Amino acid sequence: MNTIDIILAILLALGLIRGIWRGLIIELGTLLAFVLGIYGAMYFSFYAADALKQYVSWNAQTTKVVAYVLTLMAVMFAVMFLAKLLTKVAKMVALGFVNRALGGIFGMLKVIVILGASLSFFDKTAHLWLSQEEIKKSVLFQPVKDIGNFVYAKVLNSLSETDFNHVKKNTPL
Repeated sequence: MNTIDIILAILLALGLIRGIWRGLIIELGTLLAFVLGIYGAMYFSFYAADALKQYVSWNAQTTKVVAYVLTLMAVMFAVMFLAKLLTKVAKMVALGFVNRALGGIFGMLKVIVILGASLSFFDKTAHLWLSQEEIKKSVLFQPVKDIGNFVYAKVLNSLSETDFNHVKKNTPL
């Protein structure tokens, strides 16, 4: 085990601990809030912009951006509120331990995906900071990078099959 492995192990442990602390429902809720918030803002912020125009006299672009942010925040808040409510229900029916255990696993997997994507970029510039020998000696570097690349590729493939024409028309950013 070298310095790279120690850093990766600490980050994975932090993901595990954070997942245990928050539980699966909150961990999934956070991810879902982010995704649904962006989706909701892309597809529905024009409603908020129309309503906002009645109360402010900003230029059109500013109104669109503020409406986008407000819609994003509203959707994220609603999803997180629901996640917190579901967590309380899980505790009431004695599923708190299961929620926390699965949250730990999910938290660590989330960190693996983020680290994997980061390591893919880092691998292309690693020669500036680290020797190839250090990277080859690392136990965690390649497996974490491979998992991140796998998930990243799956997400990009699913996104490339999506029609974003509506999004391009209605997104102010």
